[in-house]
Amino acid sequence: MASSPEQQKIQALEAQVATLKRHLQDQRRFLRQFSQHAPAAIAMFDRDMRYLMVSDRWLESYRLADQDLIGRHHYEVFPEIPERWKAVHRRCLKGVIESCEGDPFERADGRLDYVNWVVAPWYKENEEVGGLIFYTEVVTEQVEARQRTRQLHQELKASHQRLEEYATAITRAAEELITAGIEAAESLSEPKLAANPEAVGSQGMHLAASLRRLRRLIDGLQAFTQVGNHTGYHTVDLNTVVTAVVGELSPLVNNTGAQVAFDPLPAVTANEFEMIALFQNLIGNALLYHGPGLPRIQVRVSQEAGYYVFSVEDNGPGIPAELHQEIFHLFRRQDLDPAHQGIGISLPVCKRIVEAMGGRIWIEAVEGQGTKVFFTLPQP
Repeated sequence: MASSPEQQKIQALEAQVATLKRHLQDQRRFLRQFSQHAPAAIAMFDRDMRYLMVSDRWLESYRLADQDLIGRHHYEVFPEIPERWKAVHRRCLKGVIESCEGDPFERADGRLDYVNWVVAPWYKENEEVGGLIFYTEVVTEQVEARQRTRQLHQELKASHQRLEEYATAITRAAEELITAGIEAAESLSEPKLAANPEAVGSQGMHLAASLRRLRRLIDGLQAFTQVGNHTGYHTVDLNTVVTAVVGELSPLVNNTGAQVAFDPLPAVTANEFEMIALFQNLIGNALLYHGPGLPRIQVRVSQEAGYYVFSVEDNGPGIPAELHQEIFHLFRRQDLDPAHQGIGISLPVCKRIVEAMGGRIWIEAVEGQGTKVFFTLPQP
């Protein structure tokens, strides 16, 4: 039985609807496959910034796999969206396309991500902007790797420069001591000294002093290069350390009539050998380079913003202001007393120990009014 014209129209409409449904299903499958396999994190929004579609990479990259985003507002999902990004969204809703690489994005939990992004409008059939599409990639690991590489390059460059400075300083210091020793040795062979035992003895003492300073130079360099190589970090009671140091320095303390006092000191997480070297150098310097009166040395401690602030104070001759930074450089020294010629290693060793632990060290002194050496160490 032939269909009526009306039935034919209905059948034609049904066929068109079926075709449209198939197209719609195909588009949905395409979008689903695209969202599953897209290499970037993609999201599609309406004009009100509500989610219409998201890729699996979007959910994975932004740790949203357990959430259903469709219909939710973008700024509700990401309340930490900065105002500068909201301004980008407003501009793109007017028809522009914007992009950025390595843009920092501070997350609500305090993490800092870096994101490559492109924001583009999508259009309806009537050419009106229907909303936005985000193409993004979280590149935090890559950015941090580049930052670490740059930092390592800078550290290697600084290390190379320090090695050159050390080599130059070591050469000059060794040449100075060796020259003094050679001159003293050569003078001993002069005929005129044969009949003058006192002169021979004086030159012999000068030679011995030069050799002792050379030995101190070698020992000091060995101590300097070993800083940071000790791995045995544990809880160190600084009261025990300072007591042991004062005991080791007792001959010098007794000879000078010095008084050494210290506050109750904390325990720190450190290498015990380095803590002994730190306090031995600072207290030893105060004992060696004292003024005309009896040495008075005080070790104090306070607390500030997660750090202990230590000071080693003396009543010695002080240090001129222009040397407060210079004296922490290798082989830079202040020879106030010819009887106690230093080699310029003790304070650089202290600086290296403190900085290796994340602290800092500095001097406050007025010439003729004593010296205060301050340094910080992190609290456990």
